[in-house]
Amino acid sequence: MEQSRINIFLKAFAAVLRRERRSRRLTQQELARMAGKSVRYVSFLETNRHQPTLETLKLLSDALGLSVSSFLKKVEDEAEKSNVD
Repeated sequence: MEQSRINIFLKAFAAVLRRERRSRRLTQQELARMAGKSVRYVSFLETNRHQPTLETLKLLSDALGLSVSSFLKKVEDEAEKSNVD
């Protein structure tokens, strides 16, 4: 049961990251450069093939102009929506 909730949360993280990047009309390359990460790593995060560290979460949030707490709130909301569907 717990692993299922974690998987839902990680899928929600990937979806929110992609949505927030696209809403700012950034490419993966631009976001990666702004966050000091590789394009491949950003791609892996957006496709739920990697999990971010806290450091990466902070770097991505900053690059997107969001606080970590507001980014995570969006992820929680997405996870709840996905869990209900």
